Amino acid sequence: MHPVGDLLILDRVSLDKAWRGFGLGPALAGEANRRLAGGCCAVAVFPGMGEYPEDREQVTEAYRRQAKKKIAALWESIGFQPFRRGVWLLDTARRQPEELMQARRAELRALGTAFQRPPSA
Repeated sequence: MHPVGDLLILDRVSLDKAWRGFGLGPALAGEANRRLAGGCCAVAVFPGMGEYPEDREQVTEAYRRQAKKKIAALWESIGFQPFRRGVWLLDTARRQPEELMQARRAELRALGTAFQRPPSA
């Protein structure tokens, strides 16, 4: 069954390099979806590379596959599912995306708590 109605298409999502690796990406992407998708039946993304390293010689087919795999894992962690031809869909009527977002929010709270904790002596 495919959703019918307005569709939000996310063209590009990025997070400043200094903030990567802390688990912020899924939480922020999910919150952006929630705010932008009001009234839409689904959100569509295509997990592809949005930026490249300075040395373009590094961008081999294996590099692309690995980057796409990491990006797809991010989208999957907030409820997107493979649709067709590389496109992933998030059905906004399903309960699972909200449950996944609650988990991402909990991770974000834990990160904030750990950041605020003074270092051990």
